[in-house]
Amino acid sequence: MPGSRATPSDLIAYLAGRIAERAAIPKEVLVVDKLPLTDVGKPNKVALRQEIAELTFRSVLATATGLSCEDGQLKVSVRQHARRGTQVSIVVAPPPRADRGALAANIDGVMGQYAFPYAIEWLGVGTV
Repeated sequence: MPGSRATPSDLIAYLAGRIAERAAIPKEVLVVDKLPLTDVGKPNKVALRQEIAELTFRSVLATATGLSCEDGQLKVSVRQHARRGTQVSIVVAPPPRADRGALAANIDGVMGQYAFPYAIEWLGVGTV
């Protein structure tokens, strides 16, 4: 809502005081500028799931690889694939002296924890 001043932590604190079941209290709240809607005006849950999946994968992959999404070293997107369903696309532009084998192992280690198929595209040249 325009002009709102509540932060995500304010919202979590507010909900924590009103939700009796501890497991039901949100761990994280994301504030979006505009809620994606379907053609009939309902919240588009598919688009919301895709957005949170991308945010999650960007965060865990950046942590695992030490690469930055902001600097263009790592680009992660979640898209529908004709044969594989939902697929994670990971584009890696490692620094010149990066160990591509180690980066690939870190990515595989992270992505192995999820049920999403993924594809890695390498940009530039790194050592293997």
